[in-house]
Amino acid sequence: MGDLIEALFRDPALAGYMRLREVRDRWIEIAGPRLAAHSRVMTLDRGVLRIEVDSAPLLSELAGFGRADLLRRLQEALPKKPIRELKFLAGSWRAGGGDAPGRPDAGR
Repeated sequence: MGDLIEALFRDPALAGYMRLREVRDRWIEIAGPRLAAHSRVMTLDRGVLRIEVDSAPLLSELAGFGRADLLRRLQEALPKKPIRELKFLAGSWRAGGGDAPGRPDAGR
C-alpha cells in the first residue's frame, strides 16, 4: 500500500493537480470577487499560470497593466508555488452554465 501511495505522488499528473488545487481554492481571495467572477484558473505548468477570462476587455486589462499586480499577489499568497509568469486567454464558457467562473472547482 505504501508503494502505491508513493507511486501516486510521483505521478506528474497528480503532482500538477495538487499544485493547482491550492491556487484554485484561493483564487477568489487572491484575485478579488470582480476578477474571480469572470475568470478561472486553468493550468500551472513550469511556473506559468494560465487563466481563462470571459471577455476581451478584461483580457486586455489583465494582459496590460493588471498582470504585474496579480502576479505579485499570487506570489505573496502562495510562496511555495512556483508561479513566475501569468498567461491570460479568452474563455469559451458562459457564466451560469457548466463550470462557473471563480469557483474553486471550476475547470476540474
